[in-house]
Amino acid sequence: MREAITSYSRDLAAGGVLFRSIRDFLHDHFICNKIINVPRVCNSSAHEIAKVALSWDPGQSLVRSDLLPEFVNSLV
Repeated sequence: MREAITSYSRDLAAGGVLFRSIRDFLHDHFICNKIINVPRVCNSSAHEIAKVALSWDPGQSLVRSDLLPEFVNSLV
């Protein structure tokens, strides 16, 4: 995936439009001079938080002003 969004080598592949869109989005919205791959084991906190977010009802908004939930504290 990193190669696909950091070079033009896969632009003609089936997912080429998606790769170009990601590359354009990163260029337009971030100052990014390096993209790295983070192993899933190092990204477990983000994965667990995303799973909780997926369990919410569509359109539900949740803004927390208090401390982090316990499951986040235990992950971090």
